[in-house]
Amino acid sequence: MIGYLFFLVLPMVMLFFKGFSRKPLPIFTKYVLSVVLMYLVIVVPLYNLNYQLDLVVAQLDRDGDRFISPSEKATWTEAESRASKMFIADGGRNVVGYLLTPYLAAAYSAVVFLFSYICIWFFRKIKVRFYA
Repeated sequence: MIGYLFFLVLPMVMLFFKGFSRKPLPIFTKYVLSVVLMYLVIVVPLYNLNYQLDLVVAQLDRDGDRFISPSEKATWTEAESRASKMFIADGGRNVVGYLLTPYLAAAYSAVVFLFSYICIWFFRKIKVRFYA
């Protein structure tokens, strides 16, 4: 759960590494780093889950004929049965995790970066007008 908090505040924190920068390359570098880290927060646990499911499902074929018979299903424990169901129904999880998350991370980072830079610019304008 802590990783998802990191997912939400990372773009705002990335703005202030070495202060506010107006140069395009440092801004783009911070943006890309933010997108990559946000993507990894989602993909690494998903990859781990898929790896663990592969290990469990490989052991479900008791006789090794690459076909799961009803007699083999009868020997499964409750945890193995749940792992089999998760393995079969993993298409949606993988589509969202591997294919859609980069786009969502890029869009979220772009909105937060744009909003943060507009706020910084706006408050600098107010400060200049107030002290002038």
